[in-house]
Amino acid sequence: MDTVTFPDPESTVQRRVDPCSTPNTVATASGTEVRTASEPAITRKTLLLNTRFIEPQTTESSCGILNIVPPIGQHKGQIIKYYVPHIGHSEGTKRMPETIEPVQEKGGRLTYSQDWPAYNGAQTNEKLLFLRLLRELTAQIPEQERIGAGRPPANLGEMIFACCVKTYLGFSSRRTESDLKLVQELGYLSHAPHFNTILKYLNKPELKAVLTSLVEFSAMPLKQLEDSFAVDSTGFSSSVFSRWYSARNNHEDRRLYKKAHVMCGVKTNVITSIEVTDGNVSDFDMFPNLVDSTAKRFEMREVLADKGYSSRENMTIVGDHGAIPYIMFKKNAIQKPMGSPMWKAMFQLFSQHNEEFNEHYHMRSNVESVFSMMKRKQGTNLRSRNDIAQYNEILCKALVHNICVLIQEMFESDVHIDFGIAEDELMCKILP
Repeated sequence: MDTVTFPDPESTVQRRVDPCSTPNTVATASGTEVRTASEPAITRKTLLLNTRFIEPQTTESSCGILNIVPPIGQHKGQIIKYYVPHIGHSEGTKRMPETIEPVQEKGGRLTYSQDWPAYNGAQTNEKLLFLRLLRELTAQIPEQERIGAGRPPANLGEMIFACCVKTYLGFSSRRTESDLKLVQELGYLSHAPHFNTILKYLNKPELKAVLTSLVEFSAMPLKQLEDSFAVDSTGFSSSVFSRWYSARNNHEDRRLYKKAHVMCGVKTNVITSIEVTDGNVSDFDMFPNLVDSTAKRFEMREVLADKGYSSRENMTIVGDHGAIPYIMFKKNAIQKPMGSPMWKAMFQLFSQHNEEFNEHYHMRSNVESVFSMMKRKQGTNLRSRNDIAQYNEILCKALVHNICVLIQEMFESDVHIDFGIAEDELMCKILP
């Protein structure tokens, strides 16, 4: 616990800058931007599409013309991330780009180096930090008011804490009770609940909205690290004897499954929005809700999705939020816009510059990594038997996943997190 500190929330965002580079300061509509001399200026609010494949009317570089995004693929060999200034600390806060080292090519495959000291620190301290962050999160939940006579309700925040600890450990409610007693001795619980009480609250319908809000709230510390997002869904089995792979190809068995529709950041794999439904609900129908929910808290630059989400309506929705939709086209897709200029522009990029389109689209695979992380760590099946409890259990899995991602970023990106401050002040603090 001594390895993690929580700095003053009044401090501003800062990022390491290469001392060998020559920074330039450029005034933009959204504030001040700091960049190195070798990098083109990219403003915070940019025109969505590149004139190179829409209306190539000039031979000049598109950088700086009408605030257009630079030609796609211009930054091959390096990846530049732009961090938006925090809304609560606009004075003295600057946006600085981070250059990630080019990936190494080995045997025709791209490989990424592992920061082993950071990884070891995150793994060896995960459980203690998990309890601390989970308690800070659930402490934001107000206590329920007592209505009428009888036994007062349990503390809702502590009950959600207990449900998430149960999910994190992968134990039954009975086996979890002894661990909750240890947690109580650490001071994170005022009372270790009975295992039947955990199951009772896990079966409450009103818990679904609270858990969904907590999942979205838990992603907020990484809002300055994420600007590209991927969408997909996965199934969780209610029986260990029937697998999601079989149900995906056999419609008769889908009644046994619940689906988690997820939008996640492609850099940290944090879940930014989630919808839990029955197994027979279409992925396509959940797309607008996921995009709208993420857009409320994050500044989206790109949205990545497979051809199951491909439609003119979905591309228009993404464009309305100021992002570029890299959604794979179906084989029978045609260029005709039919009221969606975004569809026509992206189809031209897909057909005329397919390699560059795929460079962005293939980051979509990070959402598959999210599902792999959740299922390998917390299991592929659900312990609960009824629908309401199964919905809540999946949301607990998502919340546990987000907290583990936060712990990972605390060590790998020097992110300091404090959930004790107000939501509009919630941010990641990157030390110089």
